[in-house]
Amino acid sequence: MYEGQGAGMAEGGGGLPDETVIVFDRDGVLYAYESFTQVTDDLEAIDVDEGEYPAVYSPDGGVLELTAPQAWKGPVVLRRTGASDPGGLEAWVGRYWARYRVGEVPLGVEETVRAVLAEEADRGGAFGALWGALTGALRRGVSRRF
Repeated sequence: MYEGQGAGMAEGGGGLPDETVIVFDRDGVLYAYESFTQVTDDLEAIDVDEGEYPAVYSPDGGVLELTAPQAWKGPVVLRRTGASDPGGLEAWVGRYWARYRVGEVPLGVEETVRAVLAEEADRGGAFGALWGALTGALRRGVSRRF
């Protein structure tokens, strides 16, 4: 569930779509999502309720808020706060590079988000192929081989 959804591309053209969401967990891991819906579908309410994701931004540094109003048993809600903190976003991205991309040349916010989205698509593509093979085998009744 999301509130205050935007549409289209970020100002300045060529940027990430307004609906892109950048989430950092307590350890500073960066998760990038192409839409608000992907975030609310992917994140678990119990983790949101327990504060696992302390920083959530739009690509332009807009501060977003994740909540789980019904604690662990309800939906995750994502909303725009109206606040802006581009410096905070840049600091989180900088910490991500320093901790998880040691030895690599740090990229800016937009380039980092694009790289994370591409890496996730690559992982999802491989998993999707494996899942398709597994479910196909199960449909054919050869599940004893797995």
